[in-house]
Amino acid sequence: TGRFIPCWERAAKDVQLDKLADYRTPGVGDYCLLAFRSGKETLLEPRPIKIAGKKAHVFTVAAPIRYNGMIVGVTGVDVPMEDLQAIVEAIRPYDTGWASLISAAGRVLADADRGRIGTAPDDSDTGREIRQAVTEGRTFAGTVFSPSLNADVYEIVAPVHAGAAVARWSLAVSLPMDKILAEARRVMYRAIGLGLLTVLAMVAVVIGLARSISRPLKRAV
Repeated sequence: TGRFIPCWERAAKDVQLDKLADYRTPGVGDYCLLAFRSGKETLLEPRPIKIAGKKAHVFTVAAPIRYNGMIVGVTGVDVPMEDLQAIVEAIRPYDTGWASLISAAGRVLADADRGRIGTAPDDSDTGREIRQAVTEGRTFAGTVFSPSLNADVYEIVAPVHAGAAVARWSLAVSLPMDKILAEARRVMYRAIGLGLLTVLAMVAVVIGLARSISRPLKRAV
């Protein structure tokens, strides 16, 4: 076709050259068409492809190429979701907390619990609030119930930006309330202990003063 369409694939330690396919077909060719038509950096949701002959799910970051003010092509990178999953799995706040990566469509892309991948937040009021926050690209914070922990967790959802891409992905981090409040409880107990010691010291001082005042009076009587 006269088009420059190389696709470099990493296979083990080697890099192989292949050619792009379906880059002009809407849907399967969105990895090229979306950035080409919009003229903006694009972040695509995961899709199945073959890398070095093996099936893999990847997400794509694509950017338009301009020449003399005109868009003449697109370049991009496909990143295996397994790599992103490993990053998300490693986020373990307070050891028992976890993180989730949620797409603009409200679908879980990566999660500490792999069984949740591909699912959406539940249909509760809080779940709907989270989906709306993800769609609108804004932050959400609130307490939700976790069936897996059988306890409340404090969940923070914040938008994730990839370059200048307009896609709204969000990272949700769930923090166990018992761990969050543990330090507050320690501070409270420490304050109570110091308060009791202060009260005891004051009582001792008052008793000492009272005795020092009453002793001369007793002698005078």
